[in-house]
Formats: sequence, C-alpha cells, structure tokens
Amino acid sequence: FLKDIEGTRQQLKDSYATIIRKEQDKEQIRAKYAADLARFRDLKNLNPDIDEKAREARRRSLLLETVVPCADQKSCDDAWLKAEEYVRANATTRLQMLAESIIMTAAPVKDKDITLTVSRITEKDRPGAQLFMDLQCKESPRGRDFCESEEINRIRSGFRVYLGAAPEAP
Repeated sequence: FLKDIEGTRQQLKDSYATIIRKEQDKEQIRAKYAADLARFRDLKNLNPDIDEKAREARRRSLLLETVVPCADQKSCDDAWLKAEEYVRANATTRLQMLAESIIMTAAPVKDKDITLTVSRITEKDRPGAQLFMDLQCKESPRGRDFCESEEINRIRSGFRVYLGAAPEAP
C-alpha cells in the first residue's frame, strides 16, 4: 500500500509539473499572439488597443496567480509551511493528504466547497522548487459559477502574496 501511495503521489507531482509546463507554453503563445496582433494593427493602421479577451486571459493566467518559485531549500521549506497554513485557512473540505511534496484537501461535495491542492515541484537540474496551488470547486452549474466568484479569485490571487511572493502585474 505504501508503494501505491508513493506512486500516486509521484503521479500527482508529475501531473502538476506538466500543468505548469503547459501553462508556460500558453504564456509563450499569448505573447507571440499579442506581438503578431500589434504588428498587424501597426501595418494596417488599425486601433492599437489590445484585444479585451487577450488582456483578460493574461490577467487570469494560472502561472501568475498560483505558482510560487523558491530559490533554495530554506525558502522552499518556509514557503511550504505557509502553503499549508493557506490551505487550512481557505479550503472548506478536510485535509486529506499532507506530505513532503503535496498538500491536498478532499474533493468538493457541496456547490460552495473549495478544494485546494499544493504541490512542491522540484527539477533535478535546478536548485529550489516551484509551489503550485490548484483550486477546485464542485463540478456542477452552481459550483462552476461559484468558482468564477470574487471570493475564489481572492483565494487564487492571495496565494502568492501569502507566501511572500510579489503579485505579478497583469
């Protein structure tokens, strides 16, 4: 059972690392799109205002809100303790897993449940780590609406600040 648990933890960690890489790819695509759009508008003498959807996508970027890099073991350990505090203070479901590289609360049951998972992602060729917070609401119409609320946005955007990372500019 212990091997199965450790295997599951590693799968979760790997999945969150993949999410971060995909989000980084999306950021690069958005930046290229913005540059291409600006160049097109310049060539066509069109209004240089940035498309509102692109601005909103940049503002709500997962990487900007929920990934906190830490440079070394000490700063990662300090951030990890604060991440646990943050999860305990903001999740509405019980703590289900607390380990060296993952903090996870139980799945949402009610429409206004908030499930938080924080993963500590290390890379062999780099010192330090990245802490990634994932927030989930119940998969229901009311749950999805709740996940778009200001309360949830404050929890998402508050993670970086609570851990001592400066909030990223939109």
